[in-house]
Amino acid sequence: MFDGVDAVICPAAPTVAPLLEESSDVRFGQDEFVEEHMQLANFTGYPSMVLPMGRENGLPFAVEIAAKPFAEQTMFDVAAGMEEILEGTSHE
Repeated sequence: MFDGVDAVICPAAPTVAPLLEESSDVRFGQDEFVEEHMQLANFTGYPSMVLPMGRENGLPFAVEIAAKPFAEQTMFDVAAGMEEILEGTSHE
């Protein structure tokens, strides 16, 4: 997956965060597994982090950044670069 790239960036979730009363404790059902993008790093052990990207209708959304094993510094550098590029842009 990492051939030719330093990191993989994908949506952290398929939608904005749900309201508390709309959320569920069920996390690993068939549909949730397919849509829970952060599980790639959870099951592989690859270094990863979630970077908040903004809000839509007041609800947060984010991206996940994953890197090769032991490439934590690369992951942090990618996140810092994204934050620098997006600084001052409106995400609301």
